[in-house]
Amino acid sequence: MTNIQKILTSHFGSLEVDVVKAGQSEPGITEIQLGVMLGSDDPEQHVKRIRRRNAERFDDGTKCTVVKMPDSIGRYVDTYVYPFKGVLEVCRFSTLPNANAVMDWAWDTLDKLRKGETILSPSQQIEGLELRLQLAEQKLQLFEEYNEDILYDFDQVASAMRIYRKPPFGANHLKKWLAEKKIICNRHYKNDKPIQRYIDNDWFRLVMHEWKRRGVRRYEPRYLITQRGFNAMIDMAIREKVICLPAPTHHCLPYFEEPLHPLHPEAGGALTVHDELGNDVRIT
Repeated sequence: MTNIQKILTSHFGSLEVDVVKAGQSEPGITEIQLGVMLGSDDPEQHVKRIRRRNAERFDDGTKCTVVKMPDSIGRYVDTYVYPFKGVLEVCRFSTLPNANAVMDWAWDTLDKLRKGETILSPSQQIEGLELRLQLAEQKLQLFEEYNEDILYDFDQVASAMRIYRKPPFGANHLKKWLAEKKIICNRHYKNDKPIQRYIDNDWFRLVMHEWKRRGVRRYEPRYLITQRGFNAMIDMAIREKVICLPAPTHHCLPYFEEPLHPLHPEAGGALTVHDELGNDVRIT
């Protein structure tokens, strides 16, 4: 007898759908589950009629498989299991209004499973969120200490952001973003002059920049970014997803006999960051 394994319990609206796998075949769902998802009053017969009326579409063995599965009283009976292509084929001929939604679910779930991509359960999503929060806290801890002697130019701040951003993030991208946030007056403005209140909040500091031209030493005023401004820009970039921390890597869940526990409404974490004025803001 072919070993039947439940891969995961997925959700389709309020329905819990068990995705199963028989031997080396692709993951799929049973005939009655597919009919329930389509919204039929007689789910098993609805799908069966479609299969029989279009037998030539299901004869190649890639769109449905017959396996032995226990019924409600424990007897092992022949059961049709429909993988990704089979679900799409049934939806093609179904006239029920849920057909398009079932096709979308198949692309999001069955297609990813057959390609070996990870499908995150609610508990895994919570674990991933907690890990991302821990990474964010570790990142922010690098910049907690305020040092008034450290000043950065726009290239240095952009280089720090570039580590966690694809495609790369350069100084001009940073200036454009700060101009859109109304932190600097204009990215084309000479010396990239900041808005006055951000100078008052010690995000920027005016220094005399020394340079030489044709052997003559020259000086010009130039705004540099303080440690406090650097910290605030990193915080704001993380909040607004201008830069993204690396996503945690998860493996597929092992086989579970029982459905996964539902997502607890109080699960999660919190992160304290700074707003544009340097005040602490708690994100939950």
